[in-house]
Amino acid sequence: MRINVTADDIANGVHKDCERCPVALAVKRATGCVNCDVTADTIYATGMPVFTTPRSVQEFIARFDREYPVQPFSFYLKGLKT
Repeated sequence: MRINVTADDIANGVHKDCERCPVALAVKRATGCVNCDVTADTIYATGMPVFTTPRSVQEFIARFDREYPVQPFSFYLKGLKT
């Protein structure tokens, strides 16, 4: 499944908050899950398998949490169908 992290996700995301970061917001929107935690190691959403966090997401989180400029981007959760 392709996950799109949008400008709105970035604007509404909370720095250093694994449940309200832009990636978590995007995963929730794409999957319909209510709870989602995104860390440098894993992406977990209620009712889904645990995914290893892709490198592009790790880099995005590191920049976002340091309050560096970030841009919208997309990534895939392999094995999760749309």
